[in-house]
Amino acid sequence: MRFFEKTAVWAALKRLAMGLGLIALFSAILLVSDLGHRKTASAASGAARAQSGTNSRIVKTAIVYFARDVGTDQCDLRTEAYKLFGVDISQIPGIEENALPLFSEVGRDMSRWPTAGNFISWLALCPDNDISGGKLLWRGARRVKNRVGHLFRMAAYALHRSLTPLGNYLRRMKAKLGPQAATMATAHKIAVIFYTMVKNQVEYDETIWDTRDAQREKRLEAKLKRHAKQLGYELVPIQPKAA
Repeated sequence: MRFFEKTAVWAALKRLAMGLGLIALFSAILLVSDLGHRKTASAASGAARAQSGTNSRIVKTAIVYFARDVGTDQCDLRTEAYKLFGVDISQIPGIEENALPLFSEVGRDMSRWPTAGNFISWLALCPDNDISGGKLLWRGARRVKNRVGHLFRMAAYALHRSLTPLGNYLRRMKAKLGPQAATMATAHKIAVIFYTMVKNQVEYDETIWDTRDAQREKRLEAKLKRHAKQLGYELVPIQPKAA
């Protein structure tokens, strides 16, 4: 036995046993730390689940009353959505059929997202480009399964033939960026409008689009004049012919 203890094999076995003991010790430390993080996360997610459960119960109650009124010709989805959100979000193009599902997922309290940017990031309706050393390594959005983001994408996709300003925006972005990016951009804009309306309790004002369209036309006119000047030309507006 003493002769075996002096051999290189015995020394290697001792080092192996010490290494295994250190690995077991670090594994125990990591396990305890992971359990602590899980308890903290479970407490936070429990509060979120409670809020989501409250919203779901409210929506179920609204659906029950809505279904009860179907037989009496008193059903009005727009009125029920107004009662839930405090504002008429059905005025947003594409949201008409998604008011109750949105309330069940988001609710009326928007304090969880301090800004519209935080809300959009949670929905994964914004670019998440990977940049390293000033170089763009990957371009695109985060692949997140978010039911609310999917609802806004469905709302945007339904506007392909809409004559509303948002429908015009979708078709303009489709010609510029392609179908997928256009749907994402329009869903982004719809989500910002929804967030602003619910948080600030303001109604949808479609006249804002007229001002933005006029500003866009002025920018386009200035761009054309600048390009014509660079080529040595001068743009002259067409004068209407006298009757």
